[in-house]
Amino acid sequence: MHLREGMGDLPGGAVAVSVTDTGCGIRPDALSSIFDPFFTTKEPGKGTGLGLSVSRAIVEAAGGEIVVASDEGKGSTFTVILPEARKGAGGRRRRGGGWLTGSWWWMTKRACGTC
Repeated sequence: MHLREGMGDLPGGAVAVSVTDTGCGIRPDALSSIFDPFFTTKEPGKGTGLGLSVSRAIVEAAGGEIVVASDEGKGSTFTVILPEARKGAGGRRRRGGGWLTGSWWWMTKRACGTC
């Protein structure tokens, strides 16, 4: 893992973590769909297609974003950017524009969209 490099400045107090693999990369025609619930390029029975969708919902619920760069045949880099955590009313931590509630059910429903 490494900190975001060459992608411009981060907003004040934000942090970014990138994960890079050297796998087969993502086909250009699939790149726009990889965060869609139930989207998968795997054969039937080999995946639900919820991993990236749920990951995006969790990161966005925290006020962040996920950026992907992929080169077919060479691998992919996923970068998670999260805003600075600030203390809010009652000592709860606030990220971005929303209060974190720790509600896994809410994030899963948001990611799934059909539950």
